[in-house]
Amino acid sequence: MRNHHLTISKAEGDDIRFEARLQDTAFTPHSHDYYTLALTLKGVQSFNYRGARQQSLPGEAVILHPDELHDGKTVTEEGFIYRSISIDPYQMQQCLGGTPLPFIEGGISRDTLLLQTLHRGLADLTRPLEKLEHQDIVFDLSQALRQASGQREKASPVDCQATFRAREYILENWQYNLKLEELEQVSGQDRFKLSRDFRKLLGTSPYRFVIQRRLEKSLTMLQQGRSLAETAQDCAFADQSHFTRQFRQAFGMTPRQWQKALLQ
Repeated sequence: MRNHHLTISKAEGDDIRFEARLQDTAFTPHSHDYYTLALTLKGVQSFNYRGARQQSLPGEAVILHPDELHDGKTVTEEGFIYRSISIDPYQMQQCLGGTPLPFIEGGISRDTLLLQTLHRGLADLTRPLEKLEHQDIVFDLSQALRQASGQREKASPVDCQATFRAREYILENWQYNLKLEELEQVSGQDRFKLSRDFRKLLGTSPYRFVIQRRLEKSLTMLQQGRSLAETAQDCAFADQSHFTRQFRQAFGMTPRQWQKALLQ
């Protein structure tokens, strides 16, 4: 094996997120009992899957169903780069509520929602995911896979009061590393139904609701002239880069740019 480089970042729980740079190497046929969801970043991923040779190009997602035999190899001198997350199908099934596991024909998807969700889950490998963030990613990936595979979600009534109790709890505890199990206990509703209802009633996920509350606090601190590092710490972000990325995604500019604009 020549010029083989692999970096790994451990995700919350038992799931693994990592980035791999592979050149002049190949994986022999193998399988595993978890989902593998990968984004091809550069080069061409080539693999045999269910009796057919597949190729994934940059910007496409590779979705390997549990216990499906596959291999992998480079097809150009440059090799390829990808980022990947593995997810226990039991965790995904809890989000799906007893429906069959989604299957992506050919193992490759260009579905917009699925790609956006993967990009979010794999954007930063320098830090572990928060507990609620990890649960949020698994839930969103399960729903995106359902959509990409053509499955339809079963309609069910929403529990407004449970959702609103969870909302109030988040408003009082946004600075902590929350998890769905806490929200389940507070709301009195199953955490996966609560996660679905939260999105339906409030238009966002519990984790993104937490992040927005932290960002609202950060606006006040920045307006007071507090430093970015101090603001990131006091607003419960992992570090300054995590704070900057979340701020830019929410407001379209970095916190430093926003702070400078206030002084003009």
